[in-house]
Amino acid sequence: MSNEIKSARNRLRRARDHAEKFNREARDFIQSGAYQVVREAKPEGQDTLVTFTFLVTQPLTDELELTFGDSINQLRSACDNLIVALAVKSGLDKALKPSKMRFLGFPVMLEPRAVAGGGVRHFEGWAKDYPFRADILAFLESLQPYNAYIDGKGSSFVGSMHPLFILNGLWNQDKHRLPLKVTAVNTVHGVLVDVGSPDRSVTWTITVAEDGSTRMSDVEMSEIVVREVDGQTIHRPVVYGGNLASGSIQSGTEYARVTLVKGEPIDNVQAPIAIDIRLDEEAEFAPGALAYKLLVTLHDYVSREFIDKAEGFFA
Repeated sequence: MSNEIKSARNRLRRARDHAEKFNREARDFIQSGAYQVVREAKPEGQDTLVTFTFLVTQPLTDELELTFGDSINQLRSACDNLIVALAVKSGLDKALKPSKMRFLGFPVMLEPRAVAGGGVRHFEGWAKDYPFRADILAFLESLQPYNAYIDGKGSSFVGSMHPLFILNGLWNQDKHRLPLKVTAVNTVHGVLVDVGSPDRSVTWTITVAEDGSTRMSDVEMSEIVVREVDGQTIHRPVVYGGNLASGSIQSGTEYARVTLVKGEPIDNVQAPIAIDIRLDEEAEFAPGALAYKLLVTLHDYVSREFIDKAEGFFA
């Protein structure tokens, strides 16, 4: 392995270390009692209305935000280290003034060439400033966000969804502003009600906060799931909606409502929530993305698409 590739891989390893540290810290935060669910029951005619409210009990730690930024910075540095090494392979260190070389960084362009009206950086203009060897230039051009990236599952990512565009944007954001805003977003997994016998019934409502508003969805349950537990037959209608909340539910939001009829005890009702650490829904780059998964995705892209494929230039 060449020294240039080794240096880039060392940066990559450090980025992954920071990502794993972020994952551990995120798990600790979630398990530390950072949120709670408040269940409240009150009479509603002959029935009982049970509501569930989501509460955040402590904010995200500064350490989480800083660790996220540390991983992003190491990933970008791996790209910049290797682009300078490729420039030397192309003889640019001798052809260009030192001041020009000092400004060389990995190119991330949304346009292949100039567009009407100008004002948009494009790859063709960058290539004139930095005349890399033809085969290296073609390789760098193939990585640009205006070319679709197809991942291992066949999904296509282009433009603002491209991993390099996201990495570059997050790096610039972290470099020039306060640490990245990473926010806790909860996911409603469903409402579970054990009604005890098949002649019981429940009506449930899920409410989801979207841009500060509330959306309701009413479902009348009739299906009874029968199973055996310790020789006894349990009749359990399971209301399960997968990720019913795709967006942020703010602290204090009522997210579930269950009406119990015929005197069912409220202890039979559960409304489980799992919270994740995601980028803010209003974030400029990768809004709502799972933070740890995003770090791993960006790491794998830089490793597989850039460093692995660039290694041949140093053979």
